[in-house]
Amino acid sequence: TPITWRSPPGLSKFNACDEINGEPDVFNSSTALVIAQDPSSCSILIKKWACADCCSRQAMISVVLPLVEQLSYHPHAHVLVTALLNSGTAVQCRQITQELSRSAVLLAEDVYGCVVIQQALLRTEASELLVSPLIAHLVQCSMHPCGNHVMQRLVEVLPPSRLSPAVRVVCQFGVKRLSLNKFGCRIVQRLLQCCTMNIVSPILDDLQQCSYDLIAHQYGNYVLQDALVRGRPEDRVKICSDVLRCDVISLRNDRCAHKLVEKCVCVL
Repeated sequence: TPITWRSPPGLSKFNACDEINGEPDVFNSSTALVIAQDPSSCSILIKKWACADCCSRQAMISVVLPLVEQLSYHPHAHVLVTALLNSGTAVQCRQITQELSRSAVLLAEDVYGCVVIQQALLRTEASELLVSPLIAHLVQCSMHPCGNHVMQRLVEVLPPSRLSPAVRVVCQFGVKRLSLNKFGCRIVQRLLQCCTMNIVSPILDDLQQCSYDLIAHQYGNYVLQDALVRGRPEDRVKICSDVLRCDVISLRNDRCAHKLVEKCVCVL
């Protein structure tokens, strides 16, 4: 039997569509979790959010805010949280991100939560709240199937001047170790792509010590390709020299190394 709940003040306009359809005004903190987890109801909430006035939006934020972490793990409800982050005010985004920051790493490693965290990182007004907890677990997240996407987004959105702590963590763990990992190699690549030379130079220094071992590796070769294109002249010389130490004909036919060989030819 359907149960009718009283909605919070300010949501009468927000729920007008339901009233027209003969449905009760049911959205409050007692029912939001259930409503958001239903795909049809969640879609209605998102549509209402899109056309709501500022008072109705704030009323909805007040209801959803204590639930955002739980909603972020759900296959349907997480879409509502991303919608709020995408078009909410700066203050609303900070409120939501503050709630998310308490479990940033757990969310980053969840198939749905990682989408929410990435959306939060795109809002510069709120992303600062996530930087410290994510950097503190950079290696863990970088080697995770979902978490690596969050770390890539973090590297992309931070100003280059703020990436020194990430470079330091990568070097402490081991550039080679991370470059050999299926997911971790992507973080090394993003750092090479996004950092200024003075910040990324410790990674390039470490790559000089292990470049030979990465040439034909299924993941490491991608890191070397970025180092070849974005590195210093001495990095290009070292990588090309290591390639020439190998059987170049075999490398050109190798499914992992052939792209690297082609890029070496272009820079020689």
